[in-house]
Amino acid sequence: MRVANEFNWTWTSDDLPAFCERTGWQLTENERGELTLATNLEVNRGDVWLSLGDGIERGAARVINRIAFRVSDVVLDRPDLRPEFDKVFDAIAQRVFEVLGQRPTRWWVDPSRGLRWDMPNLVVTTTMTVSSVYVHIISPAHQRWNDENDASLERGND
Repeated sequence: MRVANEFNWTWTSDDLPAFCERTGWQLTENERGELTLATNLEVNRGDVWLSLGDGIERGAARVINRIAFRVSDVVLDRPDLRPEFDKVFDAIAQRVFEVLGQRPTRWWVDPSRGLRWDMPNLVVTTTMTVSSVYVHIISPAHQRWNDENDASLERGND
C-alpha cells in the first residue's frame, strides 16, 4: 500500500514494470500480449486481477482501471473460517489506515464487508468475502465512473 500510495501513477500499463519492481511482484506477458501479475505474498493464490481498458493495438499502453489481489488464502465452502477472515480483514484495514494516514471514506457490510479510502492519486478498498480477503487499488477516474453509474442506478430506483 505504501508503494501504491507513493507511486507516480499515470494509470497506464506503462506503470506496471516500475510498480512491480518496487513491490517485488512478477509481471509477464504471454504470446497474445496479455499482461499478468503475481504477488510475492504468502497466499495460496498470488495472482493479481488486472483490469485494463481496451487496447487499440498490441504493445500500446492501456488504461489501468483496477489492480486487485488477495491478502488471505482462498478457502471455499468453509463458513467456520469467517472469524479468521475477520481477523485478516481487521489487520489489513488497520495497516491500510496506518499507511494512508486517514480514516476510510466509505464502508459497507452487505453482501461483502469492505472499506474504501479515497486518496488524491488512487482509491483503495479492502473487501472480505466468504472465501478470501482482497485489496483493490483503483484509478480515481475509474472509481468516479463507477460512482456515477451507482448514483444513476440509485436515481433510477427512486
